[in-house]
Parts: sequence; structure tokens; C-alpha cells
Amino acid sequence: MKKITLLLTTPLFLFSLFFSCSSSEGDVPEPIQVDNIPPVITLIGETTIEIFRNTNFTDPGATAYDENDGDLSSSIETTGNVLVNTNGEYIITYTVNDAAGNTAHVERIVIVYDDGNPLVGDIANGGVIFWVNPQDDTHGLVAAISCESSDPFFGRLPWRPNLTLADCQYFGPYQLIGNTEIGGGLENTNRIIALNNECDGGVNTNYAAYFARNYVGGGYNDWYLPNIAEVELIHDNFLQIRQTVYSENCNQNGWSIAFAIDQRQIWSSNGALETQIGGQVLSHATAGYSYSSFGVFQDWIHNKQDEKYVLPIRAY
Repeated sequence: MKKITLLLTTPLFLFSLFFSCSSSEGDVPEPIQVDNIPPVITLIGETTIEIFRNTNFTDPGATAYDENDGDLSSSIETTGNVLVNTNGEYIITYTVNDAAGNTAHVERIVIVYDDGNPLVGDIANGGVIFWVNPQDDTHGLVAAISCESSDPFFGRLPWRPNLTLADCQYFGPYQLIGNTEIGGGLENTNRIIALNNECDGGVNTNYAAYFARNYVGGGYNDWYLPNIAEVELIHDNFLQIRQTVYSENCNQNGWSIAFAIDQRQIWSSNGALETQIGGQVLSHATAGYSYSSFGVFQDWIHNKQDEKYVLPIRAY
């Protein structure tokens, strides 16, 4: 009996063992490779960059590499703006994703600074800076702005007062040319007012020089009527200072009217004078830098009884 039992059970055992071993080897799955390593972003240049206000800034950029996907530099997304005209600390963020969805972020800090002195276009010293002395950046010229009213900018006034003495020296033939150097408008303005007082005893005050000299906007009382050289500086930087005034919401309509796109005409403090600014005609006391539609100089801007805009300026 024992031999029969051994013969019957042994093959079954061996068959079962073989079957079990062979089937377990075939069912083992391959291990799954999981990518959970993000790419590496490398900044080009310094992580912190300092620039002087009102200078250009070009982002050096960055590179990105992933051990599975390779070079991902072209897939980097950059966010963040640098306002080069405004002091402050700005953050530029670089972001990239690999094929497995892993994300990498790197930041760069850009610091915009200045030396404490205003630049062209700044609202400072009672108005908008339209010129900074290149020899000494602590001094310059300011144009008045009006932030308090929606009325047209300062209104219009004639260059000469409404005198009854038509033959009064200077106010009749307008022989005074005056100071044409930067900063000379104050001298001219004071002289015009003095001559007016000589002509009529200072009775008339409704004229450009008097208005400019007695303007007290921005908390200052040293405003004057710009001369030709100073008007030229306003002309050269007009678009920049206008944009500043607009962004400050300072009487935008007034500035649009006062410096009309087609006929930007303000009084200067120079007398009999003909010159050109940027190829555009200036004549006598009218600092009107415009042509007619046919490019022909308009004779009517010679008339100092015409009402033109008055733009007071001051030096700081």
C-alpha cells in the first residue's frame, strides 16, 4: 500500500510544482518608470540686475534642460514687466514644463533706481520737467500743468496788452528781440512787464508775460514766459512730457487743446525774431511751430494782438 501511494502522489506533486513555477514567472509585470523630476532653468546673467531710471533694459533670458526631454529653452514662458521710468523692484518669472507635466520656476529681480534728481517727464518742482541741465543734473526747467480744472489749459491771451498808445516804443514796432539763451526767459518777461508799466503805468494786465510772471501754480511764484530757446526744448520733449501729464490725469483735455496736434502755438518772450525749430517756422513772439496745410507760413501769427496760449515755466 505504501508503494502505491507513493507512486500516485509523486507525479501529481511534481506536476503541480512545475506548473506553479512556470505560471508565476510569466505574470510578473514590467516596472513603470515615473518621471517626477522637473527641468532645470538657468538664468543668463545675474539673478539681480540694477539699472538707472530712464535707461533701456533688455532681459538676458534663461535656458532650460530636462534629463528626459533635453533642451527646453524655447518653451520658457516669461512674465513680469519692468517700468524703466519708475523707481522700484520688479520680478521677472521664468516658467517651463516638461512632457511629464513637471514645472520649474526661476525668478530674476530688476531694481530701477536714480540719484534723487528729477528726469525729463517727471512731475516735480511744481510742474513737468522738460529739460535737465546736462552739465549739472540737479538743475533744469519745469513747464506748468493744471491738475485742478477741466477748463482749457490756462486760456488764451495776447502777447501785448491792449494799449491806447499805438506808437509806444517796443509795444508798437516790437523792436526788442530779448535774451535767446536757455534761462533767459525770466529776463525777457521782467523787461516786458517793466516796459508795459512805462507805457501805460501798468494799467493793462491781460497779456502773456504778466500772466506767466504772476502765475503761482504748484506752490511757486517764480514762473515766467519762456523764450525761443526754452520753447525749443519744450518742442523737443513734447511727446514725452505730454504722456506724463496724461498718465497723471492732469487736465488732459487742456493739454490737448493748448498744444494742438496741428498747431502747437504758445507765446514766447522774444520780440522781433524769426527762426526755425526742427524745420518749422517760429516768428516774432509766437512760438507756434506749424505750417498751413500747404506748407505756407501763415502771416497772421505775426499779430501780437492774437490770442495764443500761455505756458508759464520756471527754473529749479
